[in-house]
Amino acid sequence: MNKRFYQTAVGKLIRFAPHPSDEIPVLHHRQWVSVVGSLGQPRDGNPEACFAVFEPESEILTLHRTAYDHFTAAEKVRRAGLPEDLANRLITGK
Repeated sequence: MNKRFYQTAVGKLIRFAPHPSDEIPVLHHRQWVSVVGSLGQPRDGNPEACFAVFEPESEILTLHRTAYDHFTAAEKVRRAGLPEDLANRLITGK
């Protein structure tokens, strides 16, 4: 599921890959970057939509995936005359 990083005390970015619905504590002693993703441009092999919910009071980030009709979206891409690669990405998630 997309890319998440945290920054160590010496400034090095460390990548990690949580699973959907994992609660990620976003602690103050680290700086965080989360590239959540979007509908329509997956790169991780999963065509589902991706979104995140951040709860500031508990400092928890939770990532979610949800299905949508990506086959119909791909067909609309084709009918619009856009490149076939864009339609295929919607279907395969790559």
